[in-house]
Amino acid sequence: IAQSTSWTGTVSTSWSNSANWTNGVPDSTKDAFIGDGYYSGTYEPRITTRGTCKSLTIGGVHPITFTQAMVLRVFENVHIESNGTLTHGSPALYVAGNWINNGTYNPTSANSQVVFSGTLQTVGGTSTTNFIKLDVARNSTIILANDITSIGAGRRRVCSTGLSASTVARVTGLICCASKPPQSDRTGNGAQTSRALHLQHGQ
Repeated sequence: IAQSTSWTGTVSTSWSNSANWTNGVPDSTKDAFIGDGYYSGTYEPRITTRGTCKSLTIGGVHPITFTQAMVLRVFENVHIESNGTLTHGSPALYVAGNWINNGTYNPTSANSQVVFSGTLQTVGGTSTTNFIKLDVARNSTIILANDITSIGAGRRRVCSTGLSASTVARVTGLICCASKPPQSDRTGNGAQTSRALHLQHGQ
């Protein structure tokens, strides 16, 4: 039976305090909802100890910001609703499902890293995601259903290896770190690779 837990925010900002959740602290078996109808307090969540959840939804009924200040592993999808904000510090965010960004992804560190660790994953939603560091794990495939880009100045190189894209999806402002993968100014339908792929903004 699927389980879920919703952020109430009635006690503190602490992700790891079970009193802030309707069904205990999220884990690999529980979908985490932040900003749904159960949000009745004044505190917005902040994770400062390593955490996991089955899936993560930010926003929905109430506008809310979730701040990630420690490693978080999401075993399925990350969904940022139109009134949701994910503020991401330097610890890595591991995502094994799809990335659906209809709201705001706000990386605040030069080391803000998102690692796609699943098998076949989609990056989509109505908002362009501004990744600073993007890693696609070995033998993973990412399908771009919307644009991704890199914030900050620097060289502007993009890479198609290990990625495939819809006709409107573009990768801009990213430098690809892999074993001499092909490069272009548009992803197109790139060749697949068994190597791990690492993308970050140019310096």
